[in-house]
This record gives sequence, C-alpha cells and structure tokens, in this order.
Amino acid sequence: MVLLGNPKHEVLFQLAAYSLLDTNYRDTVLTSTSSLEAFWYFALQCIYASEGVEQLPVPRARNTRQLFEQRWADTFKTTPPVLEAEDYDFRSRVIHEGVIPTEGEAFAHADKVLVLIAPAMQRLRWDLQGAVGQASAAIIAEAKTRLGLGEPTAAIQDATILHDNESMNYRRLADYMSQLKKLDALFATLSRANHPRGA
Repeated sequence: MVLLGNPKHEVLFQLAAYSLLDTNYRDTVLTSTSSLEAFWYFALQCIYASEGVEQLPVPRARNTRQLFEQRWADTFKTTPPVLEAEDYDFRSRVIHEGVIPTEGEAFAHADKVLVLIAPAMQRLRWDLQGAVGQASAAIIAEAKTRLGLGEPTAAIQDATILHDNESMNYRRLADYMSQLKKLDALFATLSRANHPRGA
C-alpha cells in the first residue's frame, strides 16, 4: 500500500482540472467546489490542532460552512475564503437544473476556487505553526483505521496544482493545463507500452 499524503482538497482540485482537460465542464464546477468545501474541513482541523484539541480529527459538523466562517474570522481576523453568492447559485443551477457550463464558465469557476484556497493554505502554514502537519497526520490515521488499512509500504506527496500554487499563487488554472496535457500524454504512452496490442 502506498500512502498519498496530499490533503483531500488538493486531490479533488486535481480531479477538477483533469475534468476540464476531458471537457467535462459540469464535473469541473462540481468537483472544484467540493475541493473548497473539503478545504474548510481541513482548515477547521488545523485550527483545532493549534488550540491543543487532542481528539483529532473532530467529526464533521452539519453546519461546516457556518462553523468554518466563524472560526476562520475569529482566528485570523480576515474574511473567510468562500465563494460569492452568485457562484453558489451557478453551482446549484448546474446540479439541480441541468445547466451545462461552457468551457469559459468552468475555467472561471475553478480559478475562483484556486485563488481562494492557495493563500488560505499559506496562512494556515505560516500562522498556525505545525498545526497543518498535526491535522494531516490525524486525518490520515483516522482514515487508515476506518478503512482497516495496515501500515503503508511507501508514502508520497504528489505535486498537485494546489500544492504548487501555495508558492506561486499568482498563477491561474490555465497556466497548468499544458503541464496536465503533457502528463496525460505520458500516461497514455506508458499504458500502451505496458499493454501492447495483441499481447
């Protein structure tokens, strides 16, 4: 078993970017927004860790967004990273009314999530000294227990868009698409090499 150490919000955002590459614009909108919501949960765990809460991770609350907004504002004295009302309305129309986003709408929506999460992650790392690592370790340990997984044989942390963007948060999603296309082509080549026709 190989342990992927990236937080869930990073993995979800990477999936949203690949959906964009696959021209699945509906999934881009839904998954990028889910990435932001996963970040709220992660940020709450970091805040709890910084306060010395021992039983981490704290179970998810029904009102995660409201709780996150309050705790973020109290902790950092800044506006919480949440989308504007019209962005949530757009997502709701995609989910409930069958609206199919255009490529431009999907790009714009995912970009809004990118520029919310990247600087917020920086703030967690800089202001809550060590809490990010503590929260990450607790979330991973809980998942291993819940899923009945043993100890990993190896651990990796993938260079996802959100992980990279913490140090380069002036970049936008469009800046990463050529890199994703190259990776996609590489994976396709490796797949063909491992599974030649007629084998």
